[in-house]
Amino acid sequence: MNRFIQILVLGVAFVSATCSAIVDNLRCEYLVNPLGMGAAKPRLSWIITSNRRGERQTAYQILVASTRKLLDDDQGDLWDSGKVG
Repeated sequence: MNRFIQILVLGVAFVSATCSAIVDNLRCEYLVNPLGMGAAKPRLSWIITSNRRGERQTAYQILVASTRKLLDDDQGDLWDSGKVG
């Protein structure tokens, strides 16, 4: 599951690089960098900050992939939440 979190972090970091906001304080089941997860549907959370006035998150998509290359190609072979929002 630790690999899952690492790849998830890479995916969120990639998304944040494409906009002016910064994604910070990534958590899974309220934990930062958990080593394992017992939940079948873990709760994910993050905080978005921006220097631009009025900027806000309107949607998200979480991709989980087995390799960085798949994430770079916008493909989640392990999980794709689809666009939410």
